Parts: sequence; C-alpha cells; structure tokens
Amino acid sequence: MLECLAGAPSAQALPIIPVPEIPGNPYRGSDAPSRAYEHLQAYHGVSPGTASDRLHRIKQRSGVSPTTSVVIGRTGDVYHEMTGEHLGSLTDPAA
Repeated sequence: MLECLAGAPSAQALPIIPVPEIPGNPYRGSDAPSRAYEHLQAYHGVSPGTASDRLHRIKQRSGVSPTTSVVIGRTGDVYHEMTGEHLGSLTDPAA
C-alpha cells in the first residue's frame, strides 16, 4: 500500500506485468521494427521493405493490431510483446 500525503486521495499501486522471456537479445519498443530491419538486411539479406510487408502480414494473420508493439528477435522471429506468443518470422518467405 502506498502512503499518501495528508488530504490527498489514496492511490492504488499499478500491477506489475511480467515481461515474457524472449530468447537472444531481441529488439523491443516502438523502434524495434526499424532496428530489426537494419539487422535483417545486414545479416540475413532481407530488405527493409520485404521485412515490413511480412510484419504487416504476420500481424494481420495473428489478429494483432497494426499499431501493437511486438518483439523481434535477431533471426527475425516476431513475438507478441505482452504474451510472448511466437507470431511468425520475418525471414520466412511465406510470412
């Protein structure tokens, strides 16, 4: 329970949501796609345009909003940021 100043309304602590464990050193946050695209181009030969198209298809197929943040592994694996569910891979031509 949080202590409140005299006369201030009581506050509730926000719940702590655990971050799912994603293997490797993945890209997280709002700039994850752009950083991942650079890495995928340099190390896997996937152009940023192709990776972006695949990410949009993966999100659509998984029912994830286009604006929802995802976690992207260094091998192109895409995970739901909140659940850790594997959604697809940016290196998969079928994505």
